Amino acid sequence: MFDPSLFVPRRGSLRVCGLPLRAFVLGLVGSAVAAQTTLTLPSDALGRDGRGLYPLAGITAPRRQQFVLAESLLKEVRGRSLTALAFRRDGQLSALSGGAASLTVRLAAGVLPSATAVSPAFDANLGAAATQVFQGAITIPQSPAPATRDSVGFSATEVIRITFTQPFAYLGGTLCIDISGAPVVGQTTVAWPIDLDRAPLRGSAVTFGRSCLRIAHSVPSHIAADPAMLRPGATARFLGFADPGDAAALLLAAQRFTAPMDLGFVGRPDCELWLQPDVTMFASARRSGRGPLAAMNVAFVLPYDAAFVGAVLHAQWLAIQGATFATSQALTVTLAQGLDPSFSAIVLSSPGQGAALPAVGEVEVGALPVMQIDAR
Repeated sequence: MFDPSLFVPRRGSLRVCGLPLRAFVLGLVGSAVAAQTTLTLPSDALGRDGRGLYPLAGITAPRRQQFVLAESLLKEVRGRSLTALAFRRDGQLSALSGGAASLTVRLAAGVLPSATAVSPAFDANLGAAATQVFQGAITIPQSPAPATRDSVGFSATEVIRITFTQPFAYLGGTLCIDISGAPVVGQTTVAWPIDLDRAPLRGSAVTFGRSCLRIAHSVPSHIAADPAMLRPGATARFLGFADPGDAAALLLAAQRFTAPMDLGFVGRPDCELWLQPDVTMFASARRSGRGPLAAMNVAFVLPYDAAFVGAVLHAQWLAIQGATFATSQALTVTLAQGLDPSFSAIVLSSPGQGAALPAVGEVEVGALPVMQIDAR
């Protein structure tokens, strides 16, 4: 019950609980402000564009995605309840169209000992006791082109915001943010890349030799690997190009021949072999919906270990075409000359087909989305 005796005027000023009214009100406001906090990651994100961009699960295609954050990034929100996430758009100088997506967000803390222990398997990172903090539709804002790449902030038109329906008590440990979903039918945006920060470490990929693979469309090389992912702790992907349905093997070796082996002795004098494989991985050429080329894909996680810093690996595709075989050019890859910072990791699935999303994804240690986390 309201007690009027708490209000005791003294010397013409109104007092509450023994405090001047102004001090009492400011104290209440200060407590409310102190109870709310917004953590920006990385801490220096304002005023600069990140070093990369990334898709956010469910925004343009059905996907599953995880962000694993080390406890060292989250000291400001430890012991608080997390209430919302906001992912900032990339700073590219173009307008982004809006839309809607249906997402499910789950959080888990303390499952992994560190971000470098992340697994390609989503369930291994999330554990068995994850908390679902959101499920439903979110709005993708229409975002005008920024004035400069470094001018993007965290305004309503510059972020995809997910406000939790169930707050998550974060008590410490690595935090796994698991997002899965798909665009809302009829409200799909063509592109809405989020800003990403990563260390500027890259490997290198150099082709040599010649290819005798037969393909319908001309490309500069029939074997490729993305230098940005040739780093310890990342998923390296090797591509090859052939005719749709061709069976193929990716040959991997620590050493290469000083001169190629001419394969004329098996009826292919136009083909050459550059290595004796230590590891062989199989794939087939498949056509994607994004173009006419058919590609072979082999991907594997490079261990996050100092022993792999600057390591050299050689690769070549061997494909079965008709009644014979053919080889691609060879490729020498050199892994990055250092280890990425171990404070975060991302796991991203390929676009899903149908209702089921992939159970595994590609890993990248040292990558961090530019984001804000609200807590109280």
